[in-house]
Amino acid sequence: MILSLLIILFIAHQTASDIIIPVKSLSSGMKEIDNQNFTYRINLDRKDELGQLCDSYDQLARGLAEKEMMGKMLSKNALESAIEDSSSKKGKNIDIAFIFIGIPGFASWLQTGTVDELFADLQKQTAEISRIIMDQGGDIDKFIGDKILGIFQISDSMQETLQKVETTARKLLQAEQSGLLPFPIAIGITYGRVISGFLGVGEKRDYTVIGDSVNISARIEKEAEKLRFRRCLLSENFVEKLPDRSAFRLHSEVVLKGKSAGLKLYEYR
Repeated sequence: MILSLLIILFIAHQTASDIIIPVKSLSSGMKEIDNQNFTYRINLDRKDELGQLCDSYDQLARGLAEKEMMGKMLSKNALESAIEDSSSKKGKNIDIAFIFIGIPGFASWLQTGTVDELFADLQKQTAEISRIIMDQGGDIDKFIGDKILGIFQISDSMQETLQKVETTARKLLQAEQSGLLPFPIAIGITYGRVISGFLGVGEKRDYTVIGDSVNISARIEKEAEKLRFRRCLLSENFVEKLPDRSAFRLHSEVVLKGKSAGLKLYEYR
């Protein structure tokens, strides 16, 4: 009789444990998700209904982790546009200030050092530049090789937004001068109206901005590369909208590639 009772108790304990362990794991997993931790996995190898439930949880957690990673990789403007209307096939007109940053003579840097050293320096450069841009309320639209396209969506106060862009340029030049950037920089700044939206096919779509101002900012940066120091040039339409223009002087009037009319560019005094 006693032996039978012990066997029954043992079986009952094993059965209870067999149910309680996955239930506790599921409970712990839901708490982790509630705390925005999507790395927790149950990894329970069993074929019954509880096993299927735990597998479903693991798939959910993996999906949330992937979405979180994509959220970190997408720019702020891309996320906002996706939230507004991810299924829209139409773009929208918006006013954006552009700050285009490149590395003068980058091809020559490719001949020096190892690939690992070069890539590490590029990582440090892009991280510091991105931090400065985002600290001022801007966003990173694209990394194009050694180039970085920063954007500032024009708010209700245009002067305030453009002032943030100008402050960003100053901080970038200060970072270069103080040795925080491994490579020298050249900066091209302008603003204008562009089309923004998603381009692509099916799930393979990318947020982008399209317009003349994007190309102009890149061409201004090319002109800025010719300067000996404080390589930053700003378009006339940008400077004339700033609250204080005394810090700038006319650099030149140039005809940019693809343009028939001249464009006045300004530099720091």
